[in-house]
Amino acid sequence: MKRFLCMLLTISLILGVFACCALAESEALSAEEMLAKGIQFEEGDGVEQDYALAMEWYLKAAEAGSGEAMKHIANLYFYGKGVETDYVKMLEWDIKAVEAGYLAAGRGIGYLYQYGLGVEQDYTLAMEWYLKAAEAGDSGAMHNIGYMYIFGLGVEQDYTLAMEWLLKAAEAGDSGAMTNIGYMYEYGLGVEQDYTLAMEWYLKAAEAGEAMAMNNIGTFYHSGHGVNRDYALAMEWYRKAVDAGNANAMKNIGILYYEGKGVSKDYKKAAEWYRKSAEGGFAEGMYRYAQMLEKGEGVQKDLKAAAEWYRKSAEGGFAEGMYRYAQMLEKGKGVQKDLKAAAEWYRKSAEGGFAKAMYRYAQMLEKGQGVSKNPDLAKEWYAKAEEAGYKP
Repeated sequence: MKRFLCMLLTISLILGVFACCALAESEALSAEEMLAKGIQFEEGDGVEQDYALAMEWYLKAAEAGSGEAMKHIANLYFYGKGVETDYVKMLEWDIKAVEAGYLAAGRGIGYLYQYGLGVEQDYTLAMEWYLKAAEAGDSGAMHNIGYMYIFGLGVEQDYTLAMEWLLKAAEAGDSGAMTNIGYMYEYGLGVEQDYTLAMEWYLKAAEAGEAMAMNNIGTFYHSGHGVNRDYALAMEWYRKAVDAGNANAMKNIGILYYEGKGVSKDYKKAAEWYRKSAEGGFAEGMYRYAQMLEKGEGVQKDLKAAAEWYRKSAEGGFAEGMYRYAQMLEKGKGVQKDLKAAAEWYRKSAEGGFAKAMYRYAQMLEKGQGVSKNPDLAKEWYAKAEEAGYKP
């Protein structure tokens, strides 16, 4: 018994020594060194990746006044690394980081307000925070300001200002901004449409690792925009984008297999790629996978699953998905018949610019199907459908 107690005492003394050493190590390190250790554990650089240890070191660095460490803590809460995703806590730590002088954290605050994550959506506040971060030299904030000007979010749409901010971000190395400059040249937004320049910017962004740019290069080879059409090169770039995590590219590979472009037509492979895109959160991928399920192409026909994926596509903001889900609701295909819900989804699809939905919503208004009868409003939607080029 005596010997056993001695062993316990020895073990506790050893553990105490280790604890004291760890405490002494953290006390001996500067805030910057503790921050570096946090980054090391978060990225698994020379050590086993450990988000919990990363958080411990970031907290120690934050207590020592490191605003950058506070930003890293905010990021862990945003991405749910080692902790549950928590936008409120992310906001708290980003605000602390800004107050500690790390103004680049304002971009995270702006993002939360732009998308209404943990706070009420407010484009004006989003822009204010992006501007503060941009003034501190944050290229991501510059990119986001450019994006806000492209789509007129919280500001008057202004392609000239959008390009100015995107160029600033691109010069600072932001690959997302390079992609959006390419997008502006591709669609002629505030500049003369120029596929060659668009491709140049997409290539720059792709070289910097931007998955969306890789996908866009693939679409150029797929469609022959500014380059000779080449399905093999399209597939090559789509696969690069997929390897970088782009769900849109998964959908595009599905299209190549569905249409038999550059590969043998294969509905099974098309369905597989559409499913991957859908599971990756891409709304058009959900829509195309739902079509395969509805028709039984490459997969077993399943109307219930098709309706579910149409619903997800609709909720993801894809106007054609809204229209198709409305049709399923109207006819009771794979889902309980519900004319009121069908009319609501037709309206949303119509407001999203889908001409067929404009016409069908007008019909429902004219007849009073699922909505109160309203001949005047029906005429307005018939006119919009005609302006959008729809002919019944």
